[in-house]
Amino acid sequence: MRRRTLIAGTAGCLGLGVGAWAAFRHRPGSDATVEPVTIDSLWAPDEDETLQLPETGRVTLLEFFATWCTTCRSKMPILAEVHESIDETEVQMVSLTFEPVGTTVQPEDVIDWWDEHGGTWHVAHDEGLHFTRELGVANVPTTVVFDSENRLVHQSVGRHSRDELLGLLDDAGT
Repeated sequence: MRRRTLIAGTAGCLGLGVGAWAAFRHRPGSDATVEPVTIDSLWAPDEDETLQLPETGRVTLLEFFATWCTTCRSKMPILAEVHESIDETEVQMVSLTFEPVGTTVQPEDVIDWWDEHGGTWHVAHDEGLHFTRELGVANVPTTVVFDSENRLVHQSVGRHSRDELLGLLDDAGT
């Protein structure tokens, strides 16, 4: 009986340790870096339809959104102001959806929504849910900022003002 209790206790501690590692390995302010992943844009402002996220050498502003999200819709003009204010040689700005594109929503639907709401920066689909899982994103809108060395420096859910977002980018090293 004691052996079973010892094995169960050890397994429980191991599970707790693995869970804590997964939850805290990319906490803002940690030195943990995120390995860049190549993804395809749904819409790109230039000829480059593939992206490295995050892109080493530039601060990355990653905005998770969904076309059904009213807060995401209301945040688009603010993001457009931020996009107009940044130097794209210093900041990579990408909006990313984890909606089931290709099943319940089509790529054209996302692109039409994007165009209708003034999107002029890269929009992409987290098809394999890489970033969604890696960063533990469960709600939209979620704002994520990486510094130029791909360290997570900010992650939060909800609306931000233009000045708050520009402040986050400044804090990340722009």
